[in-house]
Amino acid sequence: MPKDLQQLQPPPADGDEPMLDGRADEPAAPGAAATPAPPPAEGAAPWYDADRQATSLPATAEEASDASGSGAPRPSEPAAQPQKKPSSRRRARPLAPPGVQLSADERTALERERNREHARNTRARKKEAIEKLKHDVEAWEVETRRTEERRAVKERKSERHERLLAEVFRARGEAVVDPEVWASWLAPGFELWQPQSDYVAHRPSDVVRERRVSRGVAGMADDVAAWAVFMHGVGRSGAFSSRMAEPPAYECRHIHADDKVDPSTFGMFGAGGAPPRRPPPPASSPRVRDDEVSTDDEDARERRVAYARDTIMGFWALRTLDAQRHGARCEVALRGMYCARFVGGGDATAENPIKLLRLELAYDMQSFARTVEAAASAPLPYAPNSLYDATFHDDPRAKVVTTARRPFVIANVNQAWLDLCGFGKDEVLGRTMSCIQGELTDKRAVESVHAAVAAGRAADMTLINYTSKGDAFLNYLRVFPLYADANPNQRPSNYLGILEDHAKRRHAKLDDGPTA
Repeated sequence: MPKDLQQLQPPPADGDEPMLDGRADEPAAPGAAATPAPPPAEGAAPWYDADRQATSLPATAEEASDASGSGAPRPSEPAAQPQKKPSSRRRARPLAPPGVQLSADERTALERERNREHARNTRARKKEAIEKLKHDVEAWEVETRRTEERRAVKERKSERHERLLAEVFRARGEAVVDPEVWASWLAPGFELWQPQSDYVAHRPSDVVRERRVSRGVAGMADDVAAWAVFMHGVGRSGAFSSRMAEPPAYECRHIHADDKVDPSTFGMFGAGGAPPRRPPPPASSPRVRDDEVSTDDEDARERRVAYARDTIMGFWALRTLDAQRHGARCEVALRGMYCARFVGGGDATAENPIKLLRLELAYDMQSFARTVEAAASAPLPYAPNSLYDATFHDDPRAKVVTTARRPFVIANVNQAWLDLCGFGKDEVLGRTMSCIQGELTDKRAVESVHAAVAAGRAADMTLINYTSKGDAFLNYLRVFPLYADANPNQRPSNYLGILEDHAKRRHAKLDDGPTA
């Protein structure tokens, strides 16, 4: 390259792009020598400074002539035009400083060098873009793997939550009252919330703002026993229950995707129909906040289960299985919603197992009680929880009040009990219930009732008892604990027993019926 061109050649500037359609400098006159560019003042920016190009370079020939000091008058300016949006492309650096005339050879050489510089910059930018794209793809793949891992962990944890919840509802349907079993499922500080009902036994201290709260393992076991007495009453009050050795069966479960049963067959069933093996799913899903619901599990809506962190919301069902065989008019069922909250299980180890911290049940108890009364063809007995509520002298059902400790001495009886058993009141006060037991009384059944009473739980049993004259009768006995006050730590002060003669009830309802 000629020496004078080397003086005009500026150093390359990274990131600059040529503007191929930009303004070209005026060609030099034939035979004219190139005018060298004056050296920049000391400390001043070079003429090809890219940051100064946008403001220092003239955009038109007229502006260039003004900048050169020619003093030529400019034509009249046209009317103002609307400004166009500035281009995102950067203007290419000029080949020479303003006012420097280049020959054709010089222009060709400088353009060739500028194009080479542009090619180098373009390759560098492409390489940088490719590296950035690779980095972004790698970061996306890492985040995708992490998301999949978190989703898998969450799904495994949700499955463990549902399995534990299924066991809890199954145990409630099987009337499991073993404290060790419940201690393996329930966390310390566990609470069970549900509607308050006068037909299910409970402590006076359990009622909180028209709702019933059972606390801890003992509270859950007491509630399971109370519900067992209530559900057994559906069939035990039937006309044929005296012919059945086993109590009526029922089940409790949470509803999931496998429960595909015709909704029209769920609920009360006529004498000609059989109850379904599973309750059907409800028509809608529970509502929860959109910002808390997990959408990772695509089958959640099908299972009608909603997840929010360590909380599950869904539906549950309770129904009798063979109440009609015991003489009830139909089977009965109850559906409701649940909200379960869990703790533990973050690492799914034996040292940190998942446990149930809180379970809330929502259902219409009043409607269910009316359905049970219609199925049993008998009014439901109230389950008093205090001695004051156990006022029973005018009650047509035989009732007896005993002390809460062995040997369970009779403290009071009503007239219906005296008529059933054939004793005078003075004859039985201060005695034990052994006064109505005899040769055919099942001692193991009596001991099971005593064990429930000693644990402070409600119980029911069918026994053969005897009147004062030695006549045997089939007695359906229901026992409810009574409390002196609302102290949550108070043990039962007394027990209330309700006796029902099954043989008399059967003959009162019909002369004969199907056998078991």
